[in-house]
Amino acid sequence: MLNTPILFLVFNRLDTTKQVFAKIREIQPRQLFIGADGARPEKEGEKEKVEAVRKYILENIDWECEVKTLFREQNLGCGVAVSEAITWFFENVEQGIILEDDTLPDLSFFGFCESLLERYKENQKIMMISGTNYLFGKKDKKDIDLDYYYSDLCSIWGWATWKNRWALMENNIKEIDRSNISRRYKNPYFAEAMSNMIQNSISGDLDTWDTKWFYSFIKNDKISIVSINNLISNLGYNGAHAHQDTSPFLNMPTKSIRNLSSLKTKDNIKVNEFLDKIAIDSIVKGDKMKPTLYQKIRYNLSKRISPFKSKLRIIKNKILNPPKKLKLVKNYFKTKYSKTALLSYITYPFIKQIEYKHTNHAECFMIAEALNKLGYNVDIIDWNNTMAIDYKIYDLIFGFGEPLENFYMHEDVNTLKAKKVLYMTGLHGFTVSQLSMQRLKDVYSKTKINMFRSARYVTNLHIFQNNFSDAIINLGNKFVANTYQKYFDNPIYSMPASFHKTYSPNLSEKDFDKSKNHFLWFGSNGIVHKGLDILLEIFKKREDIYLHVCGANSWEKEFFEYYNNVFSNRKNIINHGFIDINSQDFKSILDNCAFTIFPSIGEGGCASVVTAMGNGGLIPIVSLNCGLDVEEFGFVTDEITEHSFEVLINLSLELTTNEIRTKSEKTYKYVNENHSMQMYRNNIFNHLKNILS
Repeated sequence: MLNTPILFLVFNRLDTTKQVFAKIREIQPRQLFIGADGARPEKEGEKEKVEAVRKYILENIDWECEVKTLFREQNLGCGVAVSEAITWFFENVEQGIILEDDTLPDLSFFGFCESLLERYKENQKIMMISGTNYLFGKKDKKDIDLDYYYSDLCSIWGWATWKNRWALMENNIKEIDRSNISRRYKNPYFAEAMSNMIQNSISGDLDTWDTKWFYSFIKNDKISIVSINNLISNLGYNGAHAHQDTSPFLNMPTKSIRNLSSLKTKDNIKVNEFLDKIAIDSIVKGDKMKPTLYQKIRYNLSKRISPFKSKLRIIKNKILNPPKKLKLVKNYFKTKYSKTALLSYITYPFIKQIEYKHTNHAECFMIAEALNKLGYNVDIIDWNNTMAIDYKIYDLIFGFGEPLENFYMHEDVNTLKAKKVLYMTGLHGFTVSQLSMQRLKDVYSKTKINMFRSARYVTNLHIFQNNFSDAIINLGNKFVANTYQKYFDNPIYSMPASFHKTYSPNLSEKDFDKSKNHFLWFGSNGIVHKGLDILLEIFKKREDIYLHVCGANSWEKEFFEYYNNVFSNRKNIINHGFIDINSQDFKSILDNCAFTIFPSIGEGGCASVVTAMGNGGLIPIVSLNCGLDVEEFGFVTDEITEHSFEVLINLSLELTTNEIRTKSEKTYKYVNENHSMQMYRNNIFNHLKNILS
């Protein structure tokens, strides 16, 4: 039996799945994790194929084995489904092997990975172990006796890695450093092709995850281990997610490793540039990257004008890709129910894919799923779309914004049959605007500077939907609901905000003696509204406590100009800038802090605080206005002042290390039980069921 856990990624191809599973079955791993994306609604018959694949695997596990599954109900696409499945895998194991349903391994691949995972688990320079090479048998004489070599390449056709290496994966890359790629890969056509693929995956034009893994590999200056013999035969690019049909790299022959008990390589850990050159030349030739004369001229010319390339790209995009008109997504699930609902929120997750920059993408999709499950054909429109809508065809309008507000202005409003459900993600617009304006006045009285950019306010109160909807579903607690209740007579249903799970810390081993005086402010736009100035005034007068600031937007220039000296001269105030919650930097900040602190004057469940609580177990120190019920393990005040928050900070410093650990564990448990995406899915379905019954 194999001791190393395996993640098997499958989709809709039973034929290739059977071949790869036969190898897994032969090696009999003690732990098997199965990740499967959901069927695409628009693909007729795909649901049955997906179910057949899942059923076949589960019915043919005939050895003693711990089995875990991540079977998706909706289709997330390659870019999200695979990456999330690997994250799920490493939430459960420290190291493991990953196979997709079209990567057919030689049996020696499993022992090769298991042996080297153990050998290199403490060597952080090694990012991954790959079973695929592109040498086609070519070697130098001095490499003839090697079993593996060190490489600058990063192939994921049959591979293995460790939990702490996967933690370096960045899903939300904003921009790439092309010069870093070209410095690492001397072949200019390979470097340019890889840069373009990574850029296309960032922009959403290419739905994949592996290019982001490849860029994380480059950015962190890592290397890989590659078998000298090819151990993986790719069955056709059409297993877990289809991309293309033909390539010289399909069905490459495999050759077993000779002696797995004594794998040989060179003593010094150094990239084998000779073998890498062979591999890259093969890739360039095989993927037809070899340039024509025109391409060579174009490439050399582009190098000369590189300082102007970004500006030219912007101009080109404006000419060739003008802003798309907002549109209505009709009957997304292709159903034939007797009732139809209009979801007024965001269309992006339905037109392209779910992105994880913000929870609203996943939440919007789960709302659509719930409506579909309740027997509605579902149309989706952007909340700010002012197009003319045929309201007569709808039995339900759910959401907020212009499409819902314009319903009340329709000439036939008194005869229209649609039920109206308002969905709100924050405090009532009037309340939050007034509170934000008061904060601006308070800051002005102290600084004599108007920081209008740093407020949060609602310019269009959508007065009709806020007063005449049949029901409201709002994110947050009773405090948030009460801001609507004073103007609203119909039922209000509250539910916790969700968060993206990216990290599973070991709180039992966390050094709370070191982190107990470190506090995290994690926010975004509207930093006066969110009370960052209050904290800076407290922390700049003290040296015994540390404030970590993440996400503060430098666009709010008046704020940063005024507090520039504080950020520059105070060692106990660290501005980390924008932080990707999937990054190792964010996880390190969570490990270094014990508390998350947020003096906001108005939030709808405060997803940023929940993210810090649910990923790092950070104990909340928050205002009542955040809309969180955390009194059992956190600190809450109804006064948003320097004095009130300094009192809470001092109370937190009085806790013993054991008390902090206990509160942190309670925080982590509570949020992961009550604020998970699955809990959001359950809550939205149940609330809608109650409203529509």
